[in-house]
Amino acid sequence: MIDAWLDRFGTKVAVEALRAAEAQTFVRYMERYGGAVGIVRDMRDGERSSLVVLDLHTGRPQDSAVGIKAVERIGVEFSHDAAGMPMVRSLRADFPVTGHQHLSLPDRPPAICIDERPWNEARLTWGPPELLGRVLNWFRRAAAGELHDAAQPVDPNLITSGVRALVPRRLLDQSASEPLIAVRKGDGSDLEIMGVEDIPEGGVMGAAYSPLVVSVPPEAMTRMRFAPCTLAELASYLADRGIDLPALLAVAFIGALDTPPPFRKALDDGRLLVVLQMPVTSGASANTQTIAFLASHSLGQVAINLGVAHPCDSDVNEPERLNVARAIGATPGDASMLSETALLPCDVHVTMDRIAAARYAGTDTNDARRAVLIGAGAIGSHLATCLAREGRYRWTIIDPDVFLPHNAARHVAGHGATFHRKADVLATYLTDILDEHDVATTIPHDVSTADMGRDAIDAALHGADLVIDATASLAAARFLNDHPSSARRVSAFFNPVGTAVVVLAETENRDVTLRDLEAQFLQDAAVVPAMEDHYSIEPERIAYSGSCGAITSAIPQSHVMVLSGLAATGIVRAVERSSGSIRVWFMTSNGAIGCHERDASTPDTVNIGGWTVSLDAGVRTSLTAMRDRALPEETGGVLTGTVDIPARRLHILHAAPAPIDSEQSPNGFVRGTAGVGAHLDRIRDRTMGQVRYLGEWHSHPDGIDTRPSPVDLEQLDWLSATLGMEALPGLMAIVGEDAVTVAFGPHRASIPLEPEACHGEAA
Repeated sequence: MIDAWLDRFGTKVAVEALRAAEAQTFVRYMERYGGAVGIVRDMRDGERSSLVVLDLHTGRPQDSAVGIKAVERIGVEFSHDAAGMPMVRSLRADFPVTGHQHLSLPDRPPAICIDERPWNEARLTWGPPELLGRVLNWFRRAAAGELHDAAQPVDPNLITSGVRALVPRRLLDQSASEPLIAVRKGDGSDLEIMGVEDIPEGGVMGAAYSPLVVSVPPEAMTRMRFAPCTLAELASYLADRGIDLPALLAVAFIGALDTPPPFRKALDDGRLLVVLQMPVTSGASANTQTIAFLASHSLGQVAINLGVAHPCDSDVNEPERLNVARAIGATPGDASMLSETALLPCDVHVTMDRIAAARYAGTDTNDARRAVLIGAGAIGSHLATCLAREGRYRWTIIDPDVFLPHNAARHVAGHGATFHRKADVLATYLTDILDEHDVATTIPHDVSTADMGRDAIDAALHGADLVIDATASLAAARFLNDHPSSARRVSAFFNPVGTAVVVLAETENRDVTLRDLEAQFLQDAAVVPAMEDHYSIEPERIAYSGSCGAITSAIPQSHVMVLSGLAATGIVRAVERSSGSIRVWFMTSNGAIGCHERDASTPDTVNIGGWTVSLDAGVRTSLTAMRDRALPEETGGVLTGTVDIPARRLHILHAAPAPIDSEQSPNGFVRGTAGVGAHLDRIRDRTMGQVRYLGEWHSHPDGIDTRPSPVDLEQLDWLSATLGMEALPGLMAIVGEDAVTVAFGPHRASIPLEPEACHGEAA
């Protein structure tokens, strides 16, 4: 075969007679510089290409993983028009079967794959040194058993017909139990393989084809080197691997006779499409090569050729009657009866499912956990899109809103979605990304106030593995925080001007909840320098209709995309850990991205007087430090934090130091007023009023317990009267040697400074 192939190039010629300029350059390079690694033995010039034959010193080690010789004869084929990459072929009849050999025609020597790049890119830097280096590298890797690269196909296909076949992975895996059909797509040169449930409502238009999926059992290094030209050659190849193709074809034909009309009619009108799955293993690596061959005959004609069917005349009055019928009792003949059926190789593309999406995203995780997304607006739609494109989650989308024209400015959907439910719009969008049947379902109701959808919402939350709040709604956040579902919660939201995004992730066991995380985030927003502008810049407002309250913020879509991508990454990383976290990404004026992050901390919580009061560990540490610095004198200042009046909850976030005009002594403390107003204004402005004045704190010296003194009780009365006008308790914290006492009115509770438990009591 090799001699016959060489004869196609004619007789030997001199280097000047090679019409491919690249071939001349390569020969001269080898003669001048490459003698140590290869010797040119032959040069020929064919009708379309020039051939350079050389003996190559492969550098094979003593123990070679495959049968590579120390010197291999190869042929390098250069096309005259330089339109294709030079092909490197082994000119040894018993050259070993390895990975990364091109699938080529049987009458040509095996070709090795030395460069996976497109030729129009590779040729920009290609020259004789790179060509020689890549050939030597291929032989080095082959000898070392290192040829397989998970980023490349197991065996690249040199032969291409231009026909592409699209197949869902689930049909490859379940082909034995489900009838298949292939229909023309695009410009008519492509095929899509479908199952029964994939058939469109209008049925199949035009000719349909009969696919047969054949799976070869895994065998190390059993690769297809040459593309079969006939069905008989394919049957011979499969027979060597223990597969009886004629028997499979006969079974497929008989089974197709009992399928719905489109599938059955393909026996007559369409051609046979054989899809071949070959799990190939080599050492620790494994991959599946999927190739397809389009036959020149229908499955019905192939069955006739095999002797298991016979032709018959169809009745014009029975349009569903076939031109072929089963030959009762017949058994299929041997593979030689398939030699008249030619094969055309096709490229196979597996549809985008979760497995494929995860691989393209650079992860091996097929994450089919159940995620409930609340809020299908700008950030919610982008988050879900990013995560779905990575193969993540089975979605339930909860949102009662309707898509309005202005939403197209920052949503993944466009104008065509106007007046449709946002939840439905996003679910359709996600379903178009992944070829899966359980991508997304919807609940078009308000998560916190729905009546009609309450059962569905509760069921979704209880059945979820992860709940993502993308509403930027305090009401929704509070409802989700208090819902009895055990699913972990994550919250993501932009700042008002769209220059920052926040991701709050609860602990896996929910001992730190969204409510705690929101308070701790606001704690940082009030004091972290990098977050100074998070809330303090007033956004531009735009009215999008004439209705009262129909106002949105001016935020560029480019910001939404960048920040949503960061948030999606943050969610993935956050839920990989059991601990809770707070992450804030912010864009600077020049487009750079900054990040502030911290781990969540478990607050100390006490219940007193019908209120729940939380004190962050950082505040407790700060109180202790200020007390210690002031000893032996007392000290104090104002307390700020968050308030939820309906839930009767207070969260202490900051304890300010004593103003400079305060009166301090070992026996008492009178807080001054210098800078207090500015301090409270600054915290209010940096948190959009979400952090406010809660009360006062002061310390007691060593040896004095933290029960309120008579003077403290007078101040408590004043605090109760003052804050009571706002339906709030007047809060006082007293820091002692061993504990912090939180008090208001007649009630108090003690928090140990090395807390194992918190104790409350009513005085």
